[in-house]
Amino acid sequence: MCGTLTAGGDIAISSALHKHVNITALAGGLGFVGLGAAVAVLTDNSNQRAYLGDNAQILSAANVSIVADSVRNLHLNTDQAQIGAGALGASFSRLATTGSTVAETGSGVKMGQGAGDVGSLTITAHSAVDADVTVYAFSSGAVSISANFAFLDVTPTVRAALGANGLIDLTGSADIQAVSEADAESKVFTLTTGAGTTGASIASANLAPVVDALVALSDAKPGTKL
Repeated sequence: MCGTLTAGGDIAISSALHKHVNITALAGGLGFVGLGAAVAVLTDNSNQRAYLGDNAQILSAANVSIVADSVRNLHLNTDQAQIGAGALGASFSRLATTGSTVAETGSGVKMGQGAGDVGSLTITAHSAVDADVTVYAFSSGAVSISANFAFLDVTPTVRAALGANGLIDLTGSADIQAVSEADAESKVFTLTTGAGTTGASIASANLAPVVDALVALSDAKPGTKL
């Protein structure tokens, strides 16, 4: 949004995403030699942005809010079972979620510079991620071999920012906040039985959000609380 804006009430700029993804992969084998593999891969790089453009002017408004909100529920599951004189099974799951949630103003934004007043300014970027990867594996035979892997990476970018070269005059306060909430869980459950058994299980979870709340060089008149 850009240009010159005037409102007797509030001005709200918002962007929202609510995503729910569930993926399940199944594999089974039964015979003299049981072979099978289950593979599930999910990559999410969604981007949300709420933005007040360069050189925009808000002459009057009760309150101004710029809000970007992202909620992602991502669930990945692989199950495999192999039974035979020789049983060989493998499960592989990989989930990666990156993307960004951004609420910001551009450069040269002016608020309350005319005859009217602008009350408060709120810039909020909020990201919530609930991600899990689960692997179940069973192999049974005279000779059983099982290899199972679960990898999870949660690395979103969350940014709330007031741009440079602005002129801000508010009768109230300015609140700039970036909030990241994340839960990452990676699990592998393996059972291998037989006279001779070999198995490998690896579960890895990486949770590393980048969270910034920024105020660039702008002029705020006395009485404005940042």
